[in-house]
Amino acid sequence: MRATTRFQTSVLRRLAAGCLALSVMACGASKPLTRTDTQPTRTAASVGVPEDFHGRAEVYDPLEGWNRRVYRFNYYFDKYLFLPVVKTYSALMPDLLEKAVTNVFSNLGDIMNFTNAVLQLKGESATLSLGRLFLNTTLGLGGLWDVASTQGIPKRNEDFGQPLGHYGVPAGPYLVLPVLGPSNLRDGLGLAVDYSLYSVYPPLDPLEYWIEDGGARLAITGVKAVDKRKNIAFRYYESGSPFEYFLVRWLYTEHRNIEIQK
Repeated sequence: MRATTRFQTSVLRRLAAGCLALSVMACGASKPLTRTDTQPTRTAASVGVPEDFHGRAEVYDPLEGWNRRVYRFNYYFDKYLFLPVVKTYSALMPDLLEKAVTNVFSNLGDIMNFTNAVLQLKGESATLSLGRLFLNTTLGLGGLWDVASTQGIPKRNEDFGQPLGHYGVPAGPYLVLPVLGPSNLRDGLGLAVDYSLYSVYPPLDPLEYWIEDGGARLAITGVKAVDKRKNIAFRYYESGSPFEYFLVRWLYTEHRNIEIQK
């Protein structure tokens, strides 16, 4: 009974944490834009953007009206809740400790990076992730120091949406997820799988697995989300462009295509 309850609680907790943590991952590809992005009927072609670019930038977005409203909600959430928490966290944490926390979470993330690379049969990416995990866990004392990066071993971020794309699952319609930001149907499902897998196979996140106290685990989840947002430069409506929604949509889609094809 206790194991079942813990499983259910963990699933709900991680899905909620995913909502916080992914404001960062999904949006992080570009610098934000301006508040004049409130005119969904305007297109790039209508203001003189070259026609060939407009064609390349087309993204299947049948829910554009809804997506724009969610995008606006995410702006308010980020500005008035998430970023103030991030700013307070950074102000209170000593720089050395703050960096160590980032390194530990990054090291744990290489477990999932390795798993998803193997699912795609990406030998190089899997080897790099496993090598980083070994070096940072041993010489880096559990990931407190990023020894692998100092040795020139790059980090490869792999999520379950990439194996789905690798095996031919279409992206589906573009979606802006509440708090999470830009996505699509395939990547949204992949995200849910990623966070569910932590509960199905707890060693994917040993830090929380070995901590019994529910309050402590919840605190770790919150710190993880804040730390992730802290390391993303993206800010809504700061690009100076009246077409932020359009640009972010295109950049996200192109970035995901590159990640899946590499």
